[in-house]
Amino acid sequence: MLIRDVNERIAEKTIELASGEVPPAEEESEFLCACGRASCEATVSLSVDEFERAHSSDDRFVVALGHEVPDIENVVERHDRYLVVEKKPGYKPDDVT
Repeated sequence: MLIRDVNERIAEKTIELASGEVPPAEEESEFLCACGRASCEATVSLSVDEFERAHSSDDRFVVALGHEVPDIENVVERHDRYLVVEKKPGYKPDDVT
């Protein structure tokens, strides 16, 4: 959940720095991969709109391509730069080793 909080701050700052001059669909930033692996240093380039749509539910997260963990999550969206995953019932966001 810490990564989600950091990514939400990145989205807020991206909007703030754009000062309304750039539409949210075009305001891009680098977000941290939310795969939950302690050693992951991957980032994912997303627009603020893409980030907000991906996080429309508390159990959905954006991860880098290939960072999904099929045992505890389902891929609900595939994009050319990132995946949106949803935790399976009974698993918490921090259940990755």
